[in-house]
Amino acid sequence: MCVLFRVIAGGYASEMAAKRTAMENATKNTVEMITKLTLTYNRSRQATITNELIDINTSAFSLN
Repeated sequence: MCVLFRVIAGGYASEMAAKRTAMENATKNTVEMITKLTLTYNRSRQATITNELIDINTSAFSLN
């Protein structure tokens, strides 16, 4: 009976360890994805701002 309990407990512990590892990996991947998407968004936003400033400067120059 004691051996059976150890086997069941060991199996359960292995399952919980595998689930924990999977969740840690999912969390790590999510953080990486958010970081990359944030960088992409910020670069795009900065490019838009830069283009608008160029347009403003070009318009101001053409008025003079």
